[in-house]
Amino acid sequence: MRLPIQIACIVIILLFAGCRKEIVKTPFEQEILQYSFSSNLAFLQPDIEQDLFKKHRIKSMSFITQRSDTSQLDSLTFVEFDEKGKRIRRTTKENVGVGCFPYTIKQFFIYSGDTLKRVNYYTFKYKTKSVLAQWMLKDTTKLNLFEWDDYSYVDDTIIIESGSSIRKFVKDNEGKLILRNTLMKANDQLARWKYSYINEEIAIAYNSTITGQRGLNVITVKQNVTTSTAKHMKDQPTEENIYDDNGLLRAKVKYKNGEQRLKTIVTYEYY
Repeated sequence: MRLPIQIACIVIILLFAGCRKEIVKTPFEQEILQYSFSSNLAFLQPDIEQDLFKKHRIKSMSFITQRSDTSQLDSLTFVEFDEKGKRIRRTTKENVGVGCFPYTIKQFFIYSGDTLKRVNYYTFKYKTKSVLAQWMLKDTTKLNLFEWDDYSYVDDTIIIESGSSIRKFVKDNEGKLILRNTLMKANDQLARWKYSYINEEIAIAYNSTITGQRGLNVITVKQNVTTSTAKHMKDQPTEENIYDDNGLLRAKVKYKNGEQRLKTIVTYEYY
């Protein structure tokens, strides 16, 4: 099984390598790859993000996502950080949500020292005329709590229990994620993702996601690498993360069948 996977990984790199000019390598390249891979896991903040944001004194990070087939925004996200680079609040407005209804969620991250112990999820009690007022709101009495995540740690395993599920993230002795389990409480349904790495440059999640890198751009392709052929790989859903020379994410572009579908612009505020 490893041979088809390795061939598929090589094809991805070749597909994207030929369409870009040569990029000068920087000390951030390995960190960028790992950051792109782990930043897709919404429940875990990568250590590299904390270190990088502390170094550059990042106060907040804004994501604005635009669909290519409409003038309407797809989503907005605003994340706030403390001076150590830790996430403290995140507000997200999705215009395509459950049942296709818009919704806004505000999260508060609660720590014991530098260790994340709980995340509370809120919706807004009252309507406001100002979107900025909601984005910057810190008063939880004006919010409705509807979900939470309790974090506990056993050796290399991170356990996250919410009202609806229990998630377990297992890392190896180098801190790399190797296994994720999610148990849904309502029906005892268990989902499992295994992660493996090839030459420190490719990450594969449950034989369905490959992440490869060229310079400051990181490409993720979602597909079944055991059955897909090189002919079909370029037609799979693809995401490209674009970084600057400081290792900061500046844009995310999603493609389907070779066409751009979504583009996210990332901006920063500094202390």
